[in-house]
Amino acid sequence: MLQIMAALLLVSLISLGCERIETVETDYLDSAAANKADAVGDGKWIPGILPHSAKKIRETHNIDTNEIWLFFNFSADDRDSITKACQRIAEHEVIYPRKSPRTWWPQTLTKRSKDTHPTSETYEYYRCKDGGSVAIHGDAVFYWHSGRL
Repeated sequence: MLQIMAALLLVSLISLGCERIETVETDYLDSAAANKADAVGDGKWIPGILPHSAKKIRETHNIDTNEIWLFFNFSADDRDSITKACQRIAEHEVIYPRKSPRTWWPQTLTKRSKDTHPTSETYEYYRCKDGGSVAIHGDAVFYWHSGRL
């Protein structure tokens, strides 16, 4: 029995370790830095909706699942770059990410949290042509993609 428990513990630890290894996080000062790193556009981890005024960009992705979580601040003048590529949807139409990638992602924007703790925060929600989703709160943008195409 002890051997079985030890084996289960080892498998659990390996699984947790693999997810951390397969999850990569990158920060960019602004959109110019992200573009210079060739990190933006079709087939990249940062979608083409990234506006010119984007700053404090934080991108996390899982290499195994292709899930993406992205945060940035932007100027309201650049709102069109998002709304042209994404369609406004009601909150009840949102398909939230299954989990938060790191502590910086709001728990209110995860499926688990929405199932158990409705939020009073107001977001504008969008579904993008690439299959990703966006939540805008003031000058903060949260983008996620489930990885499924």
